[in-house]
Amino acid sequence: MKAARVKDLYRHLVTKKQKWNSTLNTFSIKEIPSLGSIDIPFTSPFTVICGPNGVGKSTLLNALRLTMDGNAELPASSFSRKLTSGSSYLALQANGETFETEVSFNNGIPTRSSGDARQLVFISTGETIFSLQNSLCAFDSREDLINGAGTKELSEEELEQVNYILKRDYRRVAVSEVELKGIVPFFEVSYGDDDYDSRTMGTGELSALYIWWELTRAEKDSFILLEEPETFLSPATQEAMANFLLSEAYSKGYCITITSHSAAMIAQLPASSLKFIFRAGGSLRLSDPPNPGTLEKLGIKSYVKTILLVEDAAAEIFLKHLLEHVDPILSTNVAIKIRDGHGGITRTLREVAEIQGPIKFIGIYDGDMRTNDAVRNLENACFLPGDEAIESSFKKLVTAQPEQLAAIRGVSTEKVLEILSGAEGADLHDWYQAISAGLGLSREQLLSNLFVLWQRELDNQIIEDWHNELLKAL
Repeated sequence: MKAARVKDLYRHLVTKKQKWNSTLNTFSIKEIPSLGSIDIPFTSPFTVICGPNGVGKSTLLNALRLTMDGNAELPASSFSRKLTSGSSYLALQANGETFETEVSFNNGIPTRSSGDARQLVFISTGETIFSLQNSLCAFDSREDLINGAGTKELSEEELEQVNYILKRDYRRVAVSEVELKGIVPFFEVSYGDDDYDSRTMGTGELSALYIWWELTRAEKDSFILLEEPETFLSPATQEAMANFLLSEAYSKGYCITITSHSAAMIAQLPASSLKFIFRAGGSLRLSDPPNPGTLEKLGIKSYVKTILLVEDAAAEIFLKHLLEHVDPILSTNVAIKIRDGHGGITRTLREVAEIQGPIKFIGIYDGDMRTNDAVRNLENACFLPGDEAIESSFKKLVTAQPEQLAAIRGVSTEKVLEILSGAEGADLHDWYQAISAGLGLSREQLLSNLFVLWQRELDNQIIEDWHNELLKAL
């Protein structure tokens, strides 16, 4: 799969969500002993529920599974024994219609109180692969195992897929769908000088092939749940698997929900696809956005890939908060550097235009430069939200709503009005100095507070459009 194709797929999650007919809307659990209560809004057709080991990701996914399809065999599993009481609610979209269902849990048995069950595909290689391989190894003879089942040779395109996922160069892969406890795949491969099958292949190899088989046989627009698909896979294979899953989701309309703590599977996804959970007070909580400690705990390190050039210190502080708000992972992979006004940004972009390397330079101009044709036509130019310098926007916001700043700072509105009166008539630089001094804040602290006010007041669509604009530039 070409790198450009992969980038397009991740961008489509944000720009082409309307392509999916099947989506999850909201999943809520209430008073489940092992999980507590939590509401999870789904904002993408491809969602990864992230969190460290032991937080409850697998139990949560199984609660979602029971709520959707009420699989009769699940109550015998260890996860269902954690669902001794409590209830759940799910709203989803399928073929343009909204469906809602509610389930209560009683000693591991789900009772559907409203709504209908829906068919889904559930994959847990951690539970499946060892038992699958043990069952296949019970047969010494290939012929006894196959027992008349047809054997299918993978097509050239399918062979290319499994080679991409496993970083192999198989000469041949064949699969037989055999009847054991249900239909299971039996793989036979030729690699190098070796010919072998599912009974002797490595656990990670069989795990990846099993996921590939489940995904390629699922019906169009299916709901698919995967529990930690990175289990048994190397980091490189984990990343390739994530790309393959997304490719299948986009081409076949799959709505995929995954639990994972794999940095390789998480790091490339947009913020809308990630739900970070943690435990506090005996209940699950959403970390939205995730803090740097949460990302580091999952192994998502800060590697600078892009340098964003801004006009001044106010733009630097504002952009830092904006990125942390809309795309926490991206915020760890950029460095923000101040240039000497818009002219300094333009000069720097021209100087680095011919440099080819791993670092990309993007100019982030103030909003009042949108109408400047010379800037607008630059290849790597973007703009902050709005149509004026951010300091001007902040000043207008405080002047119009002094009580909002007073509430954030824990002072009276009269105090803020007094400070504003003393700063009246000053230029922007001196105005900010006066407000900072009056409130006992540094300039950075003041701008951080004003960002909170700005974010509350602005239409979320404007922020989302800005985020999409930046992603396209990247």
